[in-house]
Amino acid sequence: MLFALTATLALAKPNIILMLVDDLGWKDLGYAGSDIYQTPNIDRLATKGVRFERAYSAHPVCSPTRAAIMTGKNPVRVGVTDWIPGDRPSDRLLTCPPISNELALSEVTLAERLKEVGYRTYSVGKWHLGGAGFLPTDQGFDVNIGGSNTGQPGSYFAPFGEKVTMPSGIADGEYITDRLTDEAIKLIERPDSKPFFLYFPQYSVHTPIQAKPEDIARFASIKGNAKYAAMIWNLDQNVGRLISHLEAKGRMKNTIVLFTSDNGGLHPVTNNAPLRGSKAFTYEGGVRVPAFAYWPAQIKSGAVQERVISMDFSATILEAAGSKARAVDGSSIWGRLLGGSFRQTRPFIWHYPQYHSSGHNPSSAILDKDWKLIHNYEDESLELYNLKCDPFEQNNLTNAQPERAEKLWLKLRGMLTTMGAKFPTTGRQKRKTPGQSWR
Repeated sequence: MLFALTATLALAKPNIILMLVDDLGWKDLGYAGSDIYQTPNIDRLATKGVRFERAYSAHPVCSPTRAAIMTGKNPVRVGVTDWIPGDRPSDRLLTCPPISNELALSEVTLAERLKEVGYRTYSVGKWHLGGAGFLPTDQGFDVNIGGSNTGQPGSYFAPFGEKVTMPSGIADGEYITDRLTDEAIKLIERPDSKPFFLYFPQYSVHTPIQAKPEDIARFASIKGNAKYAAMIWNLDQNVGRLISHLEAKGRMKNTIVLFTSDNGGLHPVTNNAPLRGSKAFTYEGGVRVPAFAYWPAQIKSGAVQERVISMDFSATILEAAGSKARAVDGSSIWGRLLGGSFRQTRPFIWHYPQYHSSGHNPSSAILDKDWKLIHNYEDESLELYNLKCDPFEQNNLTNAQPERAEKLWLKLRGMLTTMGAKFPTTGRQKRKTPGQSWR
């Protein structure tokens, strides 16, 4: 096995494509069990690749997860714990901490690390980590198409809105997912002796929920959101188009594709059931996401049950590219992709100390092995779940196992404090001291 891994790593550096879909729920794909959404191209890649069946996003909303992928750090470490610029309601019980409205230039990004080891770096699609002076081209990317400080297009049909910067020559009515795929294909067609890294974060399937009429007609009879189903269908067709182009050019032999989402699906646009919660919540429905890797020349198909999180993809990309840098909060799964083993031992934590218009109140959570604890800041309550026995978070065990809850809370608080987390504040009595019973 060691010889096989060494021989594989001795090959030419692979091209790397990271597809990051916006707001795609864990079951919004055919291979993941959807009986509504049709994704034949994505399903083909997933079933022929390595599927991560317990994949998590670094945060339940978009900008923090994107910051985590770019840096390999938990969003807490980079000060981005809400979507940029976030909601700041003044009529709520708690005062929420401020966030950074851009990814600091002092952070060394994935693109900068890859340039150090000889990669061309392209960003095509949503950025949402800062505007002028903090755009992808200020953060290590050679090319930026479509990326700005906005989290969504004004419209999915051209003109796409003043905040979405696109090349000239786009006809009115063009669909943005189609156009971004066109631009990605143009970039990877460029003759070059260097390998490329294509960061491909589509705006789809984020709001506004808009789809092409011919795609909507395809789903007119479904029991669900036909426009959303049509957006997913169009996304799938564009994934297929990009992969078909690489296959036709003989370039899939040295190209690895990583696919995931930035957070859970948005309620009520889609349904994450039987998982509890949705985008913006620290319940499973807010942070469980689809994820897989596809590289037919080198990796065999299969399912991975070990937990993975966004920063693990950062670590994997660095190792695949031959970089000696590491992701501070990520564990590389590169060896697993090449046929080795992978065991995730570190706890996962999520810190969302802000309010969200979906109804989320400030909370933090930790997942340690099979045990998950959620700390709600408004009433200082805890929720404890055993995900092995209760994957849908229906049976709060805090009162039944107060010592376990206390231990996990202390671990969560300690990890957050070490990372420099900021917390909501209030003038009333703070959390009970260790050892006291919980409401």
